[in-house]
Amino acid sequence: PGWARENNGPRVLGVTVTMTTLGFLFVLARIYCRFISVRKLAVDDYIVVLTTLMSIVSVVFVGVAVSYGAGRHIATIPPNDAHKAIFYTMVASPPSILAFTVPKIAVLILLVKVLCPSRRHRVFMWTIAVLVSLMSIGTMVMIWVQCQPVAVQWGEAKGTCWNPEVVFIFGLVHGVLSALFDFYLAMYPSIVLSSLHRVNWKKKLALSSALGFGYCASGVAAYKAHTLSHLLSLKDFTFAIDDVVLWTNIEGNLVLIGACIPCLYPLVKKLFGVTAL
Repeated sequence: PGWARENNGPRVLGVTVTMTTLGFLFVLARIYCRFISVRKLAVDDYIVVLTTLMSIVSVVFVGVAVSYGAGRHIATIPPNDAHKAIFYTMVASPPSILAFTVPKIAVLILLVKVLCPSRRHRVFMWTIAVLVSLMSIGTMVMIWVQCQPVAVQWGEAKGTCWNPEVVFIFGLVHGVLSALFDFYLAMYPSIVLSSLHRVNWKKKLALSSALGFGYCASGVAAYKAHTLSHLLSLKDFTFAIDDVVLWTNIEGNLVLIGACIPCLYPLVKKLFGVTAL
């Protein structure tokens, strides 16, 4: 039958490798610019490096999972391969979650540094950042403790699992909050920059466009939250998980790229001339 030939693995792997490569290149460019301008790295630079490393680790495990059949319907995969596909997909989850959570901190540090918000505003922003981070940690823990023993999840043991709706609802709340935070991180600098008359309009446009990657990340995060409903299909996990893996990676790398672009001004000047912005 036609469904037996369905295989989303190559698509997922192709997109995640492409996005992770783009993110990695932007991080390299950012680090290069930091050494050109100040010859040392700041905390947020280390954060983006950690992010791209987490993204790479995640994609490696996704690749292993795809090699065992992730992306195909579980009924078409030999049992031993299906167990490994599910296991490596789960192993890929913690670094992929970190890869879309951690770069938000880098963006926040940049906003605080550049826009100098009031103390009350800083407290608000950091409170949301901590909440999103705690929910990310909760999601990572939940992935591994929802079944006892844990091997039940990849089919190598028998035991009990939580109601999948519990995991879905927590993930949905996490996803929606992440989307709203991405949107806020993009909207806030856009509003502030539009009111700064002393800043050259080209610089305003460049900064707003760069941080505007957050708008894209917000949309992706919202769509990813929608795809979490696929996880309720536990009987076909290897096929159902593909969209979640795909959009999680895209969200993380969009935020990462957005965190890097505002720092690339020295490279832009070098390539296109001092008056480019």
